[in-house]
Amino acid sequence: MHSRIAALVFYFALLLKGAVGLADNAGAVVLNTARPNDLSSAMRVFEDPTGKVSIADIVASDWATKFPATGEKNLNPGYSSSKFWVYIPLTNLSDNEEWFILPDYPVISFEAYLVRPDGAYEKARVRLSGERFSTRYIQIPSGMKANLFIQAYSPINVNLQFNMFSETLMYERLNQESQFVGIVAGIFLAMIIYNFVLFLTLRDRDHLYYLLFAIVNCHLNMMSVNYPDGIMHWFGIDWIPFIDFYRPLAPLTTIMFARSFLQTKKENPRLDKALLAYNAGLVVLILAAFFVSRNILNVIDDAYFLIGIGLLAAAGILSLKRGFRPSHNYLLGLALFTLGIFIYILRSEGLIPTNAWTLNLHIALQAAEAVLISLALSAKIKQLQDSKGRAEAIANVKGRLLRVITHDISNPLSVVKASVYLLRNEDANVKRLDSIARAVGVIEEIIRFVHKTEALDNGNRVATDLVKVSEVFESLSFVFQNLAVDKQISLVFEQDHPEMLVIAEKTSLTYEVIGNFISNAIKFSSAGGTINVRANFAAEGYVQITVKDGGIGISKKSLAGVYDPLVNPSRMGTNGEIGGGFGILLAKAFIDNYGKSLKIESVSIEEKPLASGTTVSFLLNAPLTDSSRHQNLK
Repeated sequence: MHSRIAALVFYFALLLKGAVGLADNAGAVVLNTARPNDLSSAMRVFEDPTGKVSIADIVASDWATKFPATGEKNLNPGYSSSKFWVYIPLTNLSDNEEWFILPDYPVISFEAYLVRPDGAYEKARVRLSGERFSTRYIQIPSGMKANLFIQAYSPINVNLQFNMFSETLMYERLNQESQFVGIVAGIFLAMIIYNFVLFLTLRDRDHLYYLLFAIVNCHLNMMSVNYPDGIMHWFGIDWIPFIDFYRPLAPLTTIMFARSFLQTKKENPRLDKALLAYNAGLVVLILAAFFVSRNILNVIDDAYFLIGIGLLAAAGILSLKRGFRPSHNYLLGLALFTLGIFIYILRSEGLIPTNAWTLNLHIALQAAEAVLISLALSAKIKQLQDSKGRAEAIANVKGRLLRVITHDISNPLSVVKASVYLLRNEDANVKRLDSIARAVGVIEEIIRFVHKTEALDNGNRVATDLVKVSEVFESLSFVFQNLAVDKQISLVFEQDHPEMLVIAEKTSLTYEVIGNFISNAIKFSSAGGTINVRANFAAEGYVQITVKDGGIGISKKSLAGVYDPLVNPSRMGTNGEIGGGFGILLAKAFIDNYGKSLKIESVSIEEKPLASGTTVSFLLNAPLTDSSRHQNLK
């Protein structure tokens, strides 16, 4: 019983001692080995604009009591040429006596001093050399209370966040961060090598500007995290004095790439002039580095860089609006770049803390941007190749247009030939002469129409008018009835109303659109077949034209490429007829111009020998006048 009471008293005494110890250490950083010790939780900061204050001055004059309370902004002074003294009270309650001091920001130089209770001070030693982070090592006996003073400065921007680690945790931290940054650097390097190979292969100006953009941005980003070791002195150059001249090259090379990639000079001359003026401003900033102090110039640079991001975004959006699909990846990459720049500026200005996330996220985002811009370049190459192929195919189509037109002319010529043949064997009569005159009139109409096809080449709308469907059908019957009879095929025309009207160009609708579909139907139908040509009211404001046959049909493979100008679907008819293979493309061009919803459904004779055939349908606009509404109701 007494032993239990004694144990309780002893346990209570330990708790009381711990509570007193915590109270004694209030406001100090209590060191432990389980996790990194964040020194910012208890630090105070003193700015030394002269850079002449020494540790001896601080200890002798007891300046520690004059250090102001520290806020987040004090921990991130940002661009500054001053040196900063940091004061942190420490208590080591752990068994570990070897401690390592690491800054959160790698591009910072510092010295650390431990001031013991008796006033003596000791300078922390350099334990690791050749590492990304400046590292200092110091011994603090277990149970000791002491004051730590750190003098810090940075040639780029100042961040005063420090941690103390045990040796094990320090190596874990260094390895983890170096692995992540190494991966990011590998992505940059892979993009540079890949696009360098493409540049050597293609000799393309876009890839040259991409290489400049990627190399400059990669170098600046890697210097901002001091990776790899020695990057500040690559090629035997001390880059730090040239940072102010070097930084504007990042947006300058980005603007050069964007102008080339998005073709702003050709597509948007006014915006292109704005981009050129912006680059001139960057040159001014480079020259200003000779006269303006770094801390002032860098703030001006950051604000000016944001204007550049706005111009780059405007160029991408306008490019996307004109149908340049690679702009998707460009804009997504720019969005990631913008986020990275904002994080960098906010951290540099001390508006957000520096940690593993904010330090490395901006370079990860810019590496992702480099990948997306490279993908945009690849997409542009593919689009250019497709455009080249289609341009060649379209040129081929235009070259064969005469063949298509002569094919259409041959249909009324067959009427002329038949009529002439009959006239040779019988007395001339008015009916035969009328047929010849009408066939010649059709030929003249088609020839006149050839001159109108220039509208399609220029991408303009074909002039349309009200067209009576009955007149179109009557002309088609005149041209194709003899061909159908020769092959013993029935050609049937039907319409919902005899006064049905559509909005179209009459000649092309008759001979290049519906005539083409009827010609194909006759060509690929066998004796005894029937071809139905029908016009019916569809949704309000539309008339549907359908040409249906029971011929040999189209295979699925051929049907999949029926609209592709790179594929020539020409094949022999059931009686050995030969076609150019481009009539459907010409018909589709006119339907796209003044109609809509061209649809081709087909079952080949190989799939269903007893149920093969093709159905072609499309919609034409119908006039919404009172009379047409009345006709619809009828």
